[in-house]
This record gives sequence, C-alpha cells and structure tokens, in this order.
Amino acid sequence: MEKRSHRGSGHADRWQRCRAILQRGLTLNPTSSCLIQAWGLMELQRGNWLAAVRLLERSARLDVSCRPVLQWQVVRTARNTVGSRRSGSGSGSGSPGVRAGRMDTRHATDVLEGAP
Repeated sequence: MEKRSHRGSGHADRWQRCRAILQRGLTLNPTSSCLIQAWGLMELQRGNWLAAVRLLERSARLDVSCRPVLQWQVVRTARNTVGSRRSGSGSGSGSPGVRAGRMDTRHATDVLEGAP
C-alpha cells in the first residue's frame, strides 16, 4: 500500500524528480548497485513493493555488500507479500494480481528489462 504521510502535488513531484535522477544515473552506469539499491529503497518508502523487491534483489546480485538489506524486516515483508501474490496469481509480473496495493513499476521495470 502506498504511504500517504505527505499529501499534495509538491511531494509527488519530488518523488518523480528522484526517480528521474536515479534513472538518469542508471542510464550512465547501469551496473551501479548503489544506485539500484537507492532506487529500491525509495520505492519501498513509497509502498511500491514489487518494484522495490526487484530493484533490491538486482542490487544484491550485482554486489554482495548490498545483501544485508534483504534481511531487513520491511524488505522481508515486501518479498513475502510479492512472492505470495506472484505464486497466487500464476501469471507474469505484468499482471494486476502481482501488484500489492497501488504500485507503479513502470519506471523501475523499464530499467530492469536489461537486468543481468
């Protein structure tokens, strides 16, 4: 579920700018585990669990020093939720059944398409 601690278009605009900066950074350095992890943590804060899990797992595959984040309770909860919805829906990651709450994975998915 998406956090609603800050209402208003100003905060939504800040998240979009943050995404744009991270995406630009990954365009220049697509294997930066730090940028991927930062984006995953931002998506986690926004409540976009599917995008967060995919990004954090990718960063952990690229750099073992990123793996401890996968043991954080909030990340484990997100992984379990996304995992149960994946197995319960029986379809690919593009189906609505995969999404936990209101997730917008378009930006993260665009970057992840070329993921190792």
